[in-house]
Amino acid sequence: MEVDGYLEVACFDVDSLVLADRAGVDRTEFCADRASGGVTPSFDELLGVIDLLQSPVHFMIRPRGGDFV
Repeated sequence: MEVDGYLEVACFDVDSLVLADRAGVDRTEFCADRASGGVTPSFDELLGVIDLLQSPVHFMIRPRGGDFV
């Protein structure tokens, strides 16, 4: 999403997070299971990425894929 020069990139694996960070994005969003539309990554994955990135990272908080009902 880009709004007024602000770029956030959704990433579904650690390699993508690091690549986006090195490319200079303003913020990344870390998600798991792209096929379902994105869910919360595992706790181990969350802990593993925090120290790897210079830019802020937000984590998808969604317990399951599908609709929001």
